[in-house]
Amino acid sequence: MNCLLKSLNSQRQSNILCDVVLVVKNQEFPAHKGILAANSNYFMAMFTTNMVEKIQTRIDLKEMDPLAIKSILDFIYTGELKIDERNVRVLLEASNFLFISAVKDACCHYLGSVLEADNCLTIMSIADEFFCEKLHHKALNLFYKEFLTIAKHEDFMNLNVDEMIVLLSSDEVRVESEDQMFEVLANWISYDLKERKKHLARLMPLVRLDFIEPGLLENNLMYNEIAKDICTRYSREMYGRLEPANPRKSYSSVDAILVIGGVDETRILETVSCYIPCVNKWCELGKMNVPRWRLNVTKADSTVFAVGGLQEVSTTQKEVPYMERYDHKTDQWEVYPTPNLPFPVDCSFYNAVGLGSEVIFIQSLDSTQQYPRSSVISLKETNGEHVFAPLAAIPRRRAGHCIAALSDHVYVIGGSFQAISNGSPLGENAVDRYDRESDSWSTVTPMNQQRCDAVSVSSNGKIFVFGGCHGTQALRSAEVYDPETNHWTSIAPMSTSRINAGIAEHSGKIWIIGGKSGPRGPILSSIECYDPSADEWTNGASLPDKRQDFVCCMTGVAYRTVASMIEEQE
Repeated sequence: MNCLLKSLNSQRQSNILCDVVLVVKNQEFPAHKGILAANSNYFMAMFTTNMVEKIQTRIDLKEMDPLAIKSILDFIYTGELKIDERNVRVLLEASNFLFISAVKDACCHYLGSVLEADNCLTIMSIADEFFCEKLHHKALNLFYKEFLTIAKHEDFMNLNVDEMIVLLSSDEVRVESEDQMFEVLANWISYDLKERKKHLARLMPLVRLDFIEPGLLENNLMYNEIAKDICTRYSREMYGRLEPANPRKSYSSVDAILVIGGVDETRILETVSCYIPCVNKWCELGKMNVPRWRLNVTKADSTVFAVGGLQEVSTTQKEVPYMERYDHKTDQWEVYPTPNLPFPVDCSFYNAVGLGSEVIFIQSLDSTQQYPRSSVISLKETNGEHVFAPLAAIPRRRAGHCIAALSDHVYVIGGSFQAISNGSPLGENAVDRYDRESDSWSTVTPMNQQRCDAVSVSSNGKIFVFGGCHGTQALRSAEVYDPETNHWTSIAPMSTSRINAGIAEHSGKIWIIGGKSGPRGPILSSIECYDPSADEWTNGASLPDKRQDFVCCMTGVAYRTVASMIEEQE
């Protein structure tokens, strides 16, 4: 085939056996109708239908660029095409007109390869003009990603009002706050204030004032005349009559399950893995300040705290932070000061659970007998100070139990009334309930199954318990407690026996992550998801690494932290 094309190209260049001449601005290009028709739907229609050009030997291509036609003919006959910034547009115009998809695709590929913030709007305009969908999508994604940089360019300032409406309506624009969107709009209006002020009535309702820092606009009034005009004519009161707006993706959060700390085969971990249920994928988040295992995790007022887990942690720091909190906006862990901690920082005999704005610490059995008291302690932030206060002591201390918070109550479930060493503990089915309002303990109906090292979580007003062990017997079974009836009901079992697994609740479903298959069983990386409404289980993407003695928590992470993973899935 190459030899054939080489021979035909030689004929074309010598004008031998050519049956058509393309005339472009007084320049002539001999060619073969069959070759043109095989490569261009435009010429195929011209030479095979009842068009007048069918019988003509000279075709006048008005408004075409001679260099573009020469390059296209060279490509048709040789397969070679040179594209650069000087000829890409005329090549795209000619190939689009002549329906030569190979050349058009090559031009789009070239434009995509040189796409950057400085030329983004120009290339996006070209893509729209010539219906290059993939190129437009690529340019639009870059535009959203580099929005704040592109918004400073002259091309951006020349956008028309309809283009600004599309922009302000988008959830995809990458900004750290809605304040920045307002500033961009103010700059665009100020660029041609006399002409553009009339568009405020259409544009301002698209700014999501619910997410602008309180007082920011008002404080700008003395500095920014355009902000003054906007705020005077289109005040916050107007927005009370509008439907509440959702945050833009870039400063919104995504529901995620955090797998925090633990230990692998070689070391104690400070790493945090993140599972996104909506895309069934894992990624890594910011590391804690110190490694932690057999720690607790709790939420108070939607803030995630990593608590304790410092036994056997080697550090050169003078002060090891007993607690850290996760800042989802920055994807960083911050030390949470706990002055006057009522127990040693490396103490491992307290469980923590969030209850409203408080963290409740409940002492478990201590095999060393260093902490004989059955203490329960509250930690609450009051006027900027972190205050510990004693609460009613738990009547029955235990080890290997699980804890769940529901309404104003904390439930301490199962476990063993004997201190656990390296043996296979016999589980209990006893359940104690703490009432925060009355600061008192009571017993409720025991579980159907004795369990040690099980996991529990509250969901839709009920408490669910999964797995655990009773002696050497590892359990797949699960049950649910209804406080309205004070009754436990068995539910569908897990597919795998698990002890010391991670657990989290999301949108009414419950995720069981990792753990071990028994007291002496292997570490698991698999995930199961329980749907209470259907009493059924499904599987999720496995943990990216094998770890044990970690904790899980459902929380929101910043969309921008996991954006690439989500957008790849989409």
